[in-house]
Amino acid sequence: MNDDRRNAYVLLGLPYGASLSEAKRAFTRRAREARWGDRTDTDLSDLEWALARIELEQSEPAAAFGTYRVPADPGVLRAPAGFGLLAPAPRSAPRRSPVTPDEERDVVFDAARLDAAQHLLDRTSAAAGRKLERISDVPLPIVSVPVMPVRRRGWAPVIMVGAVALAVLAVAGISALTGSDDDTDEAPATTAVAVETSAAATTEPATSAPVTTAAFGSEPGLGEPIEVSGIEITPSDPIDGFGHLCLIFTIDGDVPLGFIRENVTLISGGVAYEPALGVNTGRALGTDVFGDPAPAQREICFPMQGWQDQNTDLVYATQAGNYRWSIGT
Repeated sequence: MNDDRRNAYVLLGLPYGASLSEAKRAFTRRAREARWGDRTDTDLSDLEWALARIELEQSEPAAAFGTYRVPADPGVLRAPAGFGLLAPAPRSAPRRSPVTPDEERDVVFDAARLDAAQHLLDRTSAAAGRKLERISDVPLPIVSVPVMPVRRRGWAPVIMVGAVALAVLAVAGISALTGSDDDTDEAPATTAVAVETSAAATTEPATSAPVTTAAFGSEPGLGEPIEVSGIEITPSDPIDGFGHLCLIFTIDGDVPLGFIRENVTLISGGVAYEPALGVNTGRALGTDVFGDPAPAQREICFPMQGWQDQNTDLVYATQAGNYRWSIGT
C-alpha cells in the first residue's frame, strides 16, 4: 500500500487519537487475522508500520500533523442523546392481566422461600455426606426408619352384637315352648315368667348396645384428633389456594412419630381425590414424618373446590384399617 494513502488508525481499526495501549491490542488482533488470511487487503508489514507510526505520534505530537483524520469530527459516530423525531420516547402499554392480590403473592413468596431453603438444605447435606465418605474409612451409620404405627381395634363391639343376637334367639325359643303347652293349668304362669325373663334379657343389651355403637361409629371433625397407637393425628386450618383444598395435619405423641401423606384420601360428593404432593402454600412442610420431634406439622393439598357444600370426609389408610374425619356437611 502506498505510504501517501495509509492511515495508522484506519489500518488498526481505531478512532483518531487512540492511546498506545489500545493500538497494541488492536495490532495483536489484526496481526492474528492477517496470519490466518482473514483480511487480504492488509499484510503484517502494514500493521507494523501503523503501530510504529502511532508510537511516533505519541512521543512527538508534531508528527501527527500530516495524518488525515477519519472522520474529521469523531462526534458524528456517537449516538445522539435524548429523544427526538427518529428516536421516540418509550410508552407504557396498558395492563392486560388482572392485579394479583397481596394474599396470593405472599403465598407464592413463602412457597419460594421454603423451596429455596429445602434445596439449600439438600445440597448442604449431600455435600457433607460426600465429605464424610472421603475423610472416613468406616461406613456411615445407618438410620432405621420407624415402622408406621398400627391401630388395634377392640373386640367389645363384636361381643356386644353377639350378646344381642343370643338374647333374641333365646326369646324366640322360649316363646315357641310356651305356645305348645296351652292344655296344662300352669301354662299361663310359665308364660308370664318366660315373657318377663325374655323382656329382662332383651332390655339390658338394648340399653347398652346403641350407646356403644354410637361411640364406635362417630366420626371426628376438623380440629379433633384420632389416636393411632399413641400418636394423635389432627387435621385443621383448611384454606383454598391455587384451586386446591389445603389442610394442616398435626402429629403428636410420646412414641416415634410416623405419618405418610399419600395414605390420606379426600372423599367429597362420592368422588375420591388423591393428595397433590407437589402443591404447598408454605404454612408447613410438605414431607412425610419419620421420627420427627413432637409435635410435627405437615400440609396436604387436594385438587378440588366446594368441599363445604357437600359431604366431605378425610380417610387415613393404615395396615390395620381406615380412619375417617367428617369435615363437610
